[in-house]
Amino acid sequence: MKKANLKNSLRKGFVSMEIILYLIVFGIVVGALYLVVYPSVKSSLDTNTYKSEYTTVLQGLNQYYSNNYQYPKANGWGWDSANTYVQADLKNKGWNYSCSGSTITLTTPALDAKSHQRLKEAYSKNASGVTDNGSKLDITLDNKPCP
Repeated sequence: MKKANLKNSLRKGFVSMEIILYLIVFGIVVGALYLVVYPSVKSSLDTNTYKSEYTTVLQGLNQYYSNNYQYPKANGWGWDSANTYVQADLKNKGWNYSCSGSTITLTTPALDAKSHQRLKEAYSKNASGVTDNGSKLDITLDNKPCP
């Protein structure tokens, strides 16, 4: 009788060990997938965020132009101290603005390598030029009259 109980208890222990082993293997597989997939997903989300922010900044500048018939002359965001045209959080994220003659230059926040390349291609479609500035991009918009 003791042998039967011992055999059953060993069998139950073995089943528990199998479950633990399966959970460990599952955890390793999920962890590996996370390490492979997450960087690409994050880079794609970052790229979409920067595209959206760029569009928002351009809309703010165009609204300023509609109201004042010229683009702001100041460098930086001093011309929009009331955050009427561009949201304060965009300014605080590292976007920079400068205007000279008839050229506006927008500088992006620091970008990761994948976002840097994707955004350089995307911004080139509607800008006069896009140049590397370390981990940032300088986006040049010509024919935008500054006072």
